[in-house]
Amino acid sequence: MSKVSEKFEFTQDPQECHRLYMKYPGVNGAYCELECCVDQRLDTLDVERVATGRLAYDIGLRNGDILRSINLTKVERVSVSSIVETMQWLDVDRPIVIGIERKRQQQVEFWWFVFKLENKGGYPVVDVIFSISNDCGEIPEFQQDFQTVSTFMYQPPPIKINIVQATSQLYLSVQSGKLEFLTFNPSTAQFYMYRYGGSNPARGVPVALVQMPLQDGESDSCIETVSLDEVQLSLTDFPPFMTSSQPILSNSRFFYHRQDGDGFSSFESESESGYYIAKDPESADAIAEKPPTSCSAMHVHSDGPAIKL
Repeated sequence: MSKVSEKFEFTQDPQECHRLYMKYPGVNGAYCELECCVDQRLDTLDVERVATGRLAYDIGLRNGDILRSINLTKVERVSVSSIVETMQWLDVDRPIVIGIERKRQQQVEFWWFVFKLENKGGYPVVDVIFSISNDCGEIPEFQQDFQTVSTFMYQPPPIKINIVQATSQLYLSVQSGKLEFLTFNPSTAQFYMYRYGGSNPARGVPVALVQMPLQDGESDSCIETVSLDEVQLSLTDFPPFMTSSQPILSNSRFFYHRQDGDGFSSFESESESGYYIAKDPESADAIAEKPPTSCSAMHVHSDGPAIKL
């Protein structure tokens, strides 16, 4: 039986390799352990501690494999922490492909395993669609519609901003661990907007929104989009890999910031395409809205005047 956890808040021992988790099929908000680890060794991401007969083994992974790609996106220069984050939000109901390099005696093989996770009798099981290999490492062409795993590069410095909902003139704020639109308070309505390059520029500028300063006793400061019974906004941590010089794989913290010709801004979730940060029309709650309406129209201010990105 695969280990299961509710909210993805697993503690990784820095002295050990990083355990991999994926969404638990058919159980909202839960995750299952693949029963393997990935560790960063110089320029490679090494697969270790693959438990025989468990999920990682059934996918096709073996001890000593080198992780090369996720959904056809190369990951050689990506941090292991970013790999862990990306694996946990992939949609397990759609085909997923993991590419590895394997040394067998004096030969090197490259394998791509295409699979989904299914729930059978309350337990996660691997449905292997097919696997393919070659000896050159070139990613094959597939007909499957894989989820896009975008890659971003951090572009410092962050900008100190306030986000104001256009019609209500209320400020996006964090109060008692909850995202709401409230009257201005410098201790709850101040955010840093971290900007990134990469992915699809037509969708906007990739950003992460981090509330500053942290309130007493709070550690989760970064806005994310999560899919439970419905898509919603939440707060999570802002780990060091989000500001590293290495490529960063797509995760729930990324939004696309766009500004139209009239000065209105919007923030579209990268991981939940089509959902926007918005104010609930019936309350002060910040929600994920699809499709966008006037409730998701924002003004972005930096030390007073609006800014254009």
